[in-house]
Amino acid sequence: LTNAYQRSYATGLHEGWNRLYFGKDQWTAAGTPDWASIIRLQVRVNSSGGGAPTAYFDSLYHSYYAAPKVIVCFDDSLASQYTKAYPIMRALNIKGTIYNITNRIGSSATYFSLAEMQTMYDDGWDMNNHTHNHQNLDTDLTTVAAKYAELKTAEDWLINNGFTRNDCHRHVAYPFGGYDDDTLTAMAQLNPLTGRSTKSRTQAHEIDNQNLLAWEGIGNTESLAEAKGFIDRTISEGGAVELTFHDIIDGVAGTST
Repeated sequence: LTNAYQRSYATGLHEGWNRLYFGKDQWTAAGTPDWASIIRLQVRVNSSGGGAPTAYFDSLYHSYYAAPKVIVCFDDSLASQYTKAYPIMRALNIKGTIYNITNRIGSSATYFSLAEMQTMYDDGWDMNNHTHNHQNLDTDLTTVAAKYAELKTAEDWLINNGFTRNDCHRHVAYPFGGYDDDTLTAMAQLNPLTGRSTKSRTQAHEIDNQNLLAWEGIGNTESLAEAKGFIDRTISEGGAVELTFHDIIDGVAGTST
């Protein structure tokens, strides 16, 4: 193409409808295009796994923008989230969201205690469901009943311990991003508000599938510039992003699981 803007979207899609945002500054210029002179849009779909892909296009909107939102999240109920992340965010008056492995809370020094969890919750942090035992809902559990039990046990734990503000007990993150059709069936029986995958992209405000929300994981390989880039992109596109962290370690590369 000559004198055109190009934008590829290689990751972050799921089966079914996907609503995608494309902010102007997310496009790459080929030649010397001008937005005022653009008269045509070309869309091409390539298969990453071989074979012929099937895609449907419903609608296209332009000049749309909503207030961008950034949610700072943590997974796994790790002690460093209380000892390191919480004081920094409290000083900046930023509230966080933790997806909790309910069977590990207070189980060892690796995880924060119930009292520490309560302190963060009382300060405005939400405490969500990351299952009871952190089992992969795609590969570790093989029946709808087992997947449902893993999710429901964690939800009941959160309810019984009073972590229900904003219905936070009804928001789920799948361990390792693993899910399958049976997982979504179990989720329907649980009747949650959202389920978070590890699809990496800006989340549209008009949610295409409430049980397959996107995220941006911040691990030991992402730089500060890359993390800021996720936020800048979200602002440009007028969407939302869940920036998700795991262990917080001073001065050395951490791990992301």
